[in-house]
Amino acid sequence: MGCSAILFDFNGVLIDDESLHRQLTADLLVAENLPPRLDKYCACCLGRADAACLHCLLEAAGRSVAPNYLDKLVQRKQQAYLNALAQLPELPLFPDTLAVIHQLHAQGVPLGLVSGAGRPEIEAVLSRAGLREAFAVIRAGDEGLASKPDPASYLAALAALDIAPATSLAIEDSLVGVAAARTAGLAVVGVAHTFPLHILQRRCQWVVDDLRQLDWSAGVPSTERRPAG
Repeated sequence: MGCSAILFDFNGVLIDDESLHRQLTADLLVAENLPPRLDKYCACCLGRADAACLHCLLEAAGRSVAPNYLDKLVQRKQQAYLNALAQLPELPLFPDTLAVIHQLHAQGVPLGLVSGAGRPEIEAVLSRAGLREAFAVIRAGDEGLASKPDPASYLAALAALDIAPATSLAIEDSLVGVAAARTAGLAVVGVAHTFPLHILQRRCQWVVDDLRQLDWSAGVPSTERRPAG
């Protein structure tokens, strides 16, 4: 029996853009006369919404973080991201995720996208990739929901679909994303696009280097489910 819904993360799962985000974040901090603090990037940013990422980095640098100031920084980074994507001749999409999305959508499996990325970023990528119709629901990081690892975005996506967490599946690459999905009650496929297999193994029910390593013909991974540690 297939899943009631499969919810995908975006950055690091669908699009290989973590290095771009890291560079844009460093550039933004330097423009604010702050050190780039790339040593803090993994802990502060991977899997999190831009507002949560920048708030963490600014606090680590000793900078006061007023809401209006943070909003302006998020908007500047988002525009820089959109400008950078527009200059790329081809989007850096992960071929394994792209193949699985097409397969599951063709099979009629309800799909969602749950991400800390801003809605304009997500829509720009999905539109250019011809994937917008594949997703029945999108929950973005600029819609007032708490950032992962809080489960709010997953719970909101499931509520929009009117589907229970216990019958749904998340596909994640980051530790905070996995934590958000599991706290929301979903089973998780960890794909080692960002973290190595051994880091994800104790946190996910399935862990693979490439999503095509799993058989999705029944709408769920066909490998034996491992209990999460």
